[in-house]
Amino acid sequence: MVGLRLSGEDEARKVLADVFDDNIKGKWNLTSGTALRSSKSNTKSNEDSESNTKNGKRKNNEFSKDVESWVANWKLLSFDIDFHAVIKDCTGMEKGLFSLWAIGKATSNPEIVVSSNKLKQFLYLALGIKADESNLERRLQEASGQGSLIKVQGGFQILPPGLAEVERLINSKQNNASIDKSSENPGEV
Repeated sequence: MVGLRLSGEDEARKVLADVFDDNIKGKWNLTSGTALRSSKSNTKSNEDSESNTKNGKRKNNEFSKDVESWVANWKLLSFDIDFHAVIKDCTGMEKGLFSLWAIGKATSNPEIVVSSNKLKQFLYLALGIKADESNLERRLQEASGQGSLIKVQGGFQILPPGLAEVERLINSKQNNASIDKSSENPGEV
């Protein structure tokens, strides 16, 4: 058996009185069972959710000031290497390690801790390489604690073996690129 408490009965009477009130014509839809009235709290929550959505969209489109600073410093460094070509086809883990290495170079702090979101932003702004943040996070998480890097509060930190790994990767890719160029022009010395 289902019933209403005394307070529920009083509330039901008030609602029914509103439903049958001729002064409130067109405000109730009895076939759907819902009121078309909007209360102040509903309006406020709709405004809040709209502004949260707008802020969320804006936040996703903005770049971190830290990242912009790192990119500016990175571009001031002089390397005779096309890093875009070196890492564009690398794995997510290698891109993450490279980003940590490059940010360490740009900030003169090889032990800097960087989030996967900032790593993604750095790759895009510094090298024009789009990376999926969740993939970066997952790949770096898998490699964490295996010697190259560690996961710490706030992101990831590259370790000396990881620095050496990135430098080997760069040298390997650079050597492959120079071998490819020499095979294109066999008559040149």
